[in-house]
Amino acid sequence: MVQIDQGNGAATVGINNYTPVQKFIDKEHYDTSQIYTNVLSAYTLRGQLLSVPFNSSSAVLYYNQDLFKKYKIPNLPQSPMYSEVANAAKLLTQRAGDKLKGVTLQIYDWLPDSLVANQNGTLVNNGNGRDKVATKANVNTPEMRRVFTWVQGMIKDGSFQNYGTGSGASANQMAGFLSQKLGIFMQSSAAMGTIAKSAKFKFGVTFMPHPDNIPANGVAVGGASFWITKDKPADVQQGAWEFAKFAISAKEQAAWQAATGYIAVNKNALKEPVLKQAVAKNPGLLVPIQQLQAAKTNAATAGPFYANLNEAAQYIQVAMQQIYAGRDITAALAEAQRKTDQAIQATNAVDYELLNFDHIGQ
Repeated sequence: MVQIDQGNGAATVGINNYTPVQKFIDKEHYDTSQIYTNVLSAYTLRGQLLSVPFNSSSAVLYYNQDLFKKYKIPNLPQSPMYSEVANAAKLLTQRAGDKLKGVTLQIYDWLPDSLVANQNGTLVNNGNGRDKVATKANVNTPEMRRVFTWVQGMIKDGSFQNYGTGSGASANQMAGFLSQKLGIFMQSSAAMGTIAKSAKFKFGVTFMPHPDNIPANGVAVGGASFWITKDKPADVQQGAWEFAKFAISAKEQAAWQAATGYIAVNKNALKEPVLKQAVAKNPGLLVPIQQLQAAKTNAATAGPFYANLNEAAQYIQVAMQQIYAGRDITAALAEAQRKTDQAIQATNAVDYELLNFDHIGQ
């Protein structure tokens, strides 16, 4: 059994050295209804569940409720609009005398990708690469432009903090929030464990924001899943399946979420005492689950499935740097679009038959 992140799912299918877990599910009539539908969707193609979801997370918004109270700013709603976040960030910055910054959006492609999904936008064509192999990216789109128009507005009014790029940016962003120099940020729900252990203040958690005139669609899960290789004897594969079932059992997933902040993919985990106690202490643990439950089931919330996802991430992150520095949004995204399309076309020219997943379900 191999744990593989979503960015390498298409390559894994192309290599075709795996046994779809649907085979084990069908053989023993395993009840998949205990797993959240949109978690299953992330790892399903052609009606076949390919791998077992394990460490699933979603992007959420964190904010410092003590600072909001101190500066007389209302708490954010469960599913905030862009204007509500921007207004809170501006008030927080101004009322604190610019001693802190209201908000940030890390230069990390998964975050704008999530904000696009929340508008029912896909990142590549052909059903987010799930109907057939993707041939074109969706980068310079109305959905992506809305995200960065919102961000640029907060940069211009002085309420936005840019922490730069790379692993240092993530660490500095967290340090800024924990030291109460930053009021609002968006990050994986898996960061909740660190925040709960380290924050010396009360913090709130909400769904990812959505544009004022567009209802929330929901976001795709991130994380990884367990794949079972087919080059091992049948009894070894069966053993891998038995372990995977154990790992996603209600009891184990409850302990996993309570300790880490990752989403318990098993619905029944909420009935387990360890998770009940954790939620009572930190109600924010429920938010990513509630966001998952409220999400529509469609190509956007299933997430993108294509071989060039990691290359596209680099191009989007360069565009983010440029936009944060003041470059025209459309021009920056158009360049990222062109480079991503070139990467997809180059890969498909060589590996289309490898990446073609028509064999699934046959």
